[in-house]
Parts: sequence; C-alpha cells; structure tokens
Amino acid sequence: MSGATVRFMTEHCQVSFSYTNVVERIWEQPRVTKPYTENQWKSILQLGDKVDQMLVEGDVRLTMGGEPTLVSAEDMESEQWNEAADGEDKRKKAFDLAMKLKDHFGANGFVHMGQGKWYPGEPLPRWQYALYWRKDGLPTWSDPTLWADPHKDYELKPEIAGSFLKKLAFYLGVADQNVKAAYEDAFYFLWEAGNLPVNLDPLKVPAGDKPERKKLAELLEEGISDAVGYVLPLQWDHSQQTWASCYWEFSRNELFLIPGDSAIGLRLPLDRLAYMSPKQQPVLREESPLNQEGELASPEVVNTNIGTRAGGAHELPPSTFIENGEESFAPTHYIQTIKTALSAEVREGKLYIFLPPVETMEMFLDLLASIEKVA
Repeated sequence: MSGATVRFMTEHCQVSFSYTNVVERIWEQPRVTKPYTENQWKSILQLGDKVDQMLVEGDVRLTMGGEPTLVSAEDMESEQWNEAADGEDKRKKAFDLAMKLKDHFGANGFVHMGQGKWYPGEPLPRWQYALYWRKDGLPTWSDPTLWADPHKDYELKPEIAGSFLKKLAFYLGVADQNVKAAYEDAFYFLWEAGNLPVNLDPLKVPAGDKPERKKLAELLEEGISDAVGYVLPLQWDHSQQTWASCYWEFSRNELFLIPGDSAIGLRLPLDRLAYMSPKQQPVLREESPLNQEGELASPEVVNTNIGTRAGGAHELPPSTFIENGEESFAPTHYIQTIKTALSAEVREGKLYIFLPPVETMEMFLDLLASIEKVA
C-alpha cells in the first residue's frame, strides 16, 4: 500500500478573544441615603417603634451571646491554647475566671460544671463552667466553702456517694431504699479485652488509643467489681407538689452502666428499665424561665418546705392508662417507673452530683437547697 506525500504551507496563526460578565439588578428600589432629612429620620424611628411594639405584642424575647477566645499570657504556644480541646492549665484558669466572674456579677450564685460543645471528630463533649444567680440577689447556695476545688484531691472513697444519696433521700422525702449502686459492665470490658491485638498489653494502652481501651486499662488496674457510683430515681409529683421516687429493676438485677468515660448520669441504661408505652410515659413539662409569674420562693420558704417533707418515703400512686379504648392495669412498680435520676460518684478524690432534668426553676432551687443541707 502506498500513498502520495502531502505537502502544504500555512501562515502564522493567531487568535484573540475576550469575555465579559455582566450582573444587573432586575429591580432596584430607591433607598434613603445620607444625609437624612428630618422627615426621613422620623420615619425610620417610627418604623423601629412599630417593630418593637409587634415584638412585645407577640411576646418575642431576643437574646444575644458572644464567644470570646482567651489565651494564657503565660503560655501562648502550647497545644491547649491553640488546637487542643483540653488542658490542665486551661481548665484551672477557666475555673478561676468563673469564680471571679461570680464574685463580680452574682456573689450569691453558684458555678455549675457540665458538658460543653461536642465537635465532630472528638470522642467526648467538652466541659464548661456555667454561672447562675438569682436576679433578686438572694442566695441560690448559701455556703460556698462546701464546694470542692476541681483541681484538688480530697481522697474521698467511692462509698461516700452512696451515703450522700441516702441522706439526700431523707431531705427529699423519698425512700432511701431506692438508692441503687451503679457498676461498670464487666462482660463488656472482658469482651473488649478479648478483642485486643495479640501483642498489646491491656494494662499498657498506647497514648492516643481508643477511649474504650483506656477505660479498660483503668478498670483492670483499679478493679471492676466495685460500685463506681450511686443513683436515685427522682421525679416531681405534680399532684402532691413534692418529690417522688421508685425502685429500679433490671433483668440482670444490678445497674450496669453504658460503657464510656462520661459521668455516670450520662451513662444510665434507661432503655433497660421496664417498658412503657408512649401513652404511659410521663411528659417533661419544662417551662421557660422567661415565663415565670411572680417572685421565686425565698431560701427561708424553700428550707421550710424541705423540713416539712424530710423523712418521708413518697412514691408515685398507682395509675390507670387507656389503651385501645380499654383500661389497662399493670403492676404499679412497672407503670410508675421513673426514668429521670440523680446520681453521685467520686472521681479523682472529689464527690460529683449529677442533677436530673427538672421542669421549673422552683424545683431546681429546691433540689439545690436539699443538696446543700446534706453537704
């Protein structure tokens, strides 16, 4: 096969092109520009007053918060002041700052230690210190010397958490037999130990390993058979205007916590309690503090109420529920299983009290005053 040779010539080629993006408003409304005339400024103020009036009539409450970022002047380069979520020095300075803010803004208030934000990729939520006080200036907590320094080891033993809750049950007017010990789930951690790599000593978990393995190493070193805390089921009985409790029953008899590193109040196995249909479950009627009518009870009134009910053993009364058009009766201790609880545990030599959710500010102040009495 053969073909003829192709021969050609061409001149120097050059191409030039351009493009243009044009953005136009479909409709332009004339706007008031500075300097405003007296009539224009009057109209602006009238519009603002009208908006304010509409917000008042609609009972709209607006709040605004800020999130300043603080860095230690003594150590600006370490991880805890740049990228790390936590750090010993960071937490200590945060607590000191919270106490100084309390003295300045709410001398009769108290500092609450709880969960903060939970960012993607982090195994646990961050911590936070929150400051609360009454606007009328009355104390929410009378004796700040009863607070523990979170950075001091008081060498408390785990058993004190149980005795604390039993005494607290006395002041709340509920049966102290409802205080239940909480244990780590030995079966889970034995299973976890059996799944470790063959060349990894469970007592020597590398830094940065999974939280479950760190927890396993701690338990194997400290012992897994002892109670790590105590729990008191607790709920407000609206019909009697007092606290009520019940006894928690489990298929495995004991209360085994959901595995993890968080406070035991966040690891309660609520789904293992007696089953309750949606109609049987109580609804938490939480009220906004902005909707409070009248004044909050004074500390004297709160303490009088505590003294009146102390030593009682109040349980919720039997209830009847309607299901499928018919009355359904079930054993009281199943129908009336309370699924909110107060818990206590000792960590790093300090006693921590984990508060249950409550519906009103009055309940919260009552619970806080009862805890202070025990302390």
